[in-house]
Amino acid sequence: MFEPEIRDVTPPGGAPIAEVYFGSLARGTATITVWVTTGGTVRELRGAIRQPTVGSYVGYDRAVPTGPASYQAEMFDARGNSLGWTGSRTIELGFTDSWIHNPLDPDGAVRVRLLEGSEESVRRPPQGHLVLPLGRADSIWVGTGRAGVTGVKFAIYTDTVADVERMLAMLGTPDKPLTPIVCFRFGAGQGRLLPSPFYAALPGGTDMQEVSGTADELGVIHEMQATQALPPAPGIFVPLLTYAHLNAYYDSYAAAGSDNQSYATLARRIDIARSA
Repeated sequence: MFEPEIRDVTPPGGAPIAEVYFGSLARGTATITVWVTTGGTVRELRGAIRQPTVGSYVGYDRAVPTGPASYQAEMFDARGNSLGWTGSRTIELGFTDSWIHNPLDPDGAVRVRLLEGSEESVRRPPQGHLVLPLGRADSIWVGTGRAGVTGVKFAIYTDTVADVERMLAMLGTPDKPLTPIVCFRFGAGQGRLLPSPFYAALPGGTDMQEVSGTADELGVIHEMQATQALPPAPGIFVPLLTYAHLNAYYDSYAAAGSDNQSYATLARRIDIARSA
């Protein structure tokens, strides 16, 4: 019941995006939290955490992987009490290119090519240490389960000046500081030893080596060492459609109303943003 509608809304030549639309919700729903399940990993949909809603909701997954992704929401009333869960729906985009972006700046996503040697060795070390109690011959393991992926090496290739500039901006600039945590999304058949999406910290940044170049083309190898990390501030998101887009597109609220059946229909008009 209350299953979402999932659409592939990837722009031509752009980074993959999935639209998650709940056309109806339980009576009394004031906010919802949307959850995404990919490859056994469950995460909150960025920007869809206790989001206010009136009867319907639309959100966008800008970290959707190439493989199956299932979406489901928990509904809450105005007092924060759970009203239960919606049904779930699954989509599989099946894209073949690999992408990398900063979760706080998805518009800066870069299409990359993984080079030979990338993610050859993947370590998930156990957390803890051995202790040798006084008077005993055998050590005791003190700790918990395994940690996430640690220190995996990547070598990726980009071939344009614009992509190099985006890669440099991805870890932040003096004018736009960002955390050094990125999201890798691997194309079909790539990155099979890693979760996808793979959120990782790049504490050492990236090392760049130019291998070819012309006025507009610039072949660069980017080498980095990544350790699995939680994405920063999952409540923060960059909207695809804003009031600025709507104000520029329509002369009046009446024009917007006559062109769309409902507010929910208008909220899904990302074609307006893309025509700006």
